[in-house]
Amino acid sequence: MQVLGRHSDLWFLSVYCPICENEGLVAAILEKGQMPKLISDFSADDITRLHEIDVVDSKDALGLHDFLEDFDGDFIKLFSTGDGSDSKDFC
Repeated sequence: MQVLGRHSDLWFLSVYCPICENEGLVAAILEKGQMPKLISDFSADDITRLHEIDVVDSKDALGLHDFLEDFDGDFIKLFSTGDGSDSKDFC
């Protein structure tokens, strides 16, 4: 990540992943003081449940990277069970 510049509270960053060679531009507003109010569709139960799951770590990110590197975009084949139901149970 590289800071490209800023104007007042608006920062511009260049981000680059040396593994997959993707790059992007981020514009972020950073202000001192109170944290902004969180606006969400999640219920209190959803938030509690999400706090109980494992954090995504670098191993997870690399696993997804490896999967996407060979993924041909065929979601029908990906989610097909081979039994004609054309769905997988991920629970």
